[in-house]
Amino acid sequence: MTIATLDFVPTELARGRGGEFAGMVAKGAGPSRSAFLSGFFTLVGTHGVHVTGGLIFLVYMMAQVVAKGLRPHVLRRLLCFSLFWHALDIIWVGVFTLVYLMGAR
Repeated sequence: MTIATLDFVPTELARGRGGEFAGMVAKGAGPSRSAFLSGFFTLVGTHGVHVTGGLIFLVYMMAQVVAKGLRPHVLRRLLCFSLFWHALDIIWVGVFTLVYLMGAR
């Protein structure tokens, strides 16, 4: 994975979510319309912020590995990042189920 790819992915994800949010608000389905939509905007938006932060930290960690190698303190940071990233995966399964699957009823 190249740095250009890492720059492209969050940009496209943000553009996609932003476009989806703007389209929903334009149709009158904004966060103030219902509790479900308020939860939708909060959950999906918060998840997007965490993913973007994680991708930024991933680039930072890649730079650290290149500059310092796999020293013990760098390995510990990689382990902490790994736990954070996989926690996001688990949370996204719950958010996806709640918002997209149960919300489609």
